[in-house]
Amino acid sequence: MSGYRYSQEQKNTIRKYAGIKSAEEIALMIGKRPENVHTQGKKLGVSLRVKIGEKHHNAKLTNLQVEMINALSISGFRVVEIHKAAFNHVAYDTIFAVVAAYNRKTK
Repeated sequence: MSGYRYSQEQKNTIRKYAGIKSAEEIALMIGKRPENVHTQGKKLGVSLRVKIGEKHHNAKLTNLQVEMINALSISGFRVVEIHKAAFNHVAYDTIFAVVAAYNRKTK
């Protein structure tokens, strides 16, 4: 798991998964140490901060909760009903944003 040189394939893997998988996950994929992957990401000019899903630094819901909200919305429940019945611990605006984002993707 050591070595400082990166093959073109390893560099491409870092570029491909930057922002999608954590540095730890990428390191396991290419056989490098996470701190070395961070350094190589900087050299390549890519951010390894995960930008989507529950691993996002501002995530308020898990991926499963988002799927549940979308399923309820598809079933015909309104945002206010979803909030009252199952997600009253989450801000109404957060649930509204999940439903609105899903609707944008499907239209």
